[in-house]
Amino acid sequence: MSETKQTRAAVPPPRKSFLPDPVVATPVGAADNMKAERLAPMTFNMPRDWHTRFKMTATAHGMNMKELLIASFAAWEREQKRKQGGEQ
Repeated sequence: MSETKQTRAAVPPPRKSFLPDPVVATPVGAADNMKAERLAPMTFNMPRDWHTRFKMTATAHGMNMKELLIASFAAWEREQKRKQGGEQ
């Protein structure tokens, strides 16, 4: 039988923290994301075929449904102002 020689690998000493050094060494301040406009939930039901058309229209124009709703309301507001301006 042949003899095998066992060697020990150089093992670094254990870290004091399980986090990488840059995370431990660099303090991070609190997030400053509370200045945005607060959002309010809106819940309403629409006919399924209308919902499908609305969603397909938004997708076709590279928008999500929220963006299309905001754009649609803005257009409606502009139209109302135009109508009110023309009647005076």
